[in-house]
Amino acid sequence: MTSRMSRTTTAATRTGATNTGKSGQTDIKPSDVYELRLKTSHLQLRTRQLKTQLNRLQDRILAHTNAINKTFEQESDQPAVTSNHANSVPQLKRSLDSATNTLENLLEQIDNARNDDKTFLVKELQEEVKLAYCEHQRLALELQDAKLEANQSTQRRQEMEFRISSQHINELKSSARELQGQNASLRDKAIAYKAKQKKLQVDHQIQEHIQKKMPPQKALEEADKKAQGTNEKLSEAAQNLNEEKSKHRQKIEELRELIAEQKQKILDFLEGRTNEEENEGENEGENRSDDGETKEQ
Repeated sequence: MTSRMSRTTTAATRTGATNTGKSGQTDIKPSDVYELRLKTSHLQLRTRQLKTQLNRLQDRILAHTNAINKTFEQESDQPAVTSNHANSVPQLKRSLDSATNTLENLLEQIDNARNDDKTFLVKELQEEVKLAYCEHQRLALELQDAKLEANQSTQRRQEMEFRISSQHINELKSSARELQGQNASLRDKAIAYKAKQKKLQVDHQIQEHIQKKMPPQKALEEADKKAQGTNEKLSEAAQNLNEEKSKHRQKIEELRELIAEQKQKILDFLEGRTNEEENEGENEGENRSDDGETKEQ
């Protein structure tokens, strides 16, 4: 009975090893590794149990052998002893044969366990686990670099958003208005300075005419000519200033249009990049789900 059970266990072990070897060549999962480890531990435990049983059987065989030897050594005329001896010898022989058969089966199971493909498969899986760990570490580093780059991109985007924000544009407009006010103040000061300078020139000429005793009519004519020339120069200067003012306003409008255009381009770029990141995230999620389904299959 023990021999049949041992042979059945050996056949099941070989069948499991063959199936496991075939499945290990096609696809290996962490659950398979865990299951193989459990089976290996179970086999080791079973081997220890069988060794213990073998030692017990050997002790029993030794005890019976000693009893037989003592029986043969003793000399007794009692028929009961002779009857007991005649009955115990066949029983001991059967026990010896059974123990020998069990020992052979156990030795065969030990050899099969040593030469089983599961042992080598476990070693290969351990190496694959090490490689998977190294790959996991590499992917973790890449993920860390990607997060750092994403943070830098977010910071740059915030800076660009601040540049195109209403606050920044209002600051630029305020600076432009201050420059316009400064230009107008400088223009008024220049006109006032030129008018004062002309007035001083007229006063100086009047003094010269008085000192030279020129006729008043002639002095008035010269003063009118000079005043007319001065007015023409002032008109020309005012016209030039107005032209510069209109050009300045035109440049300001062009600058505003350029700022609005750049703002729209930056917004379009940021929206496009956000959409690309979302699409990439969706694609990565789909790829991960596909990988998970493939592994499950």
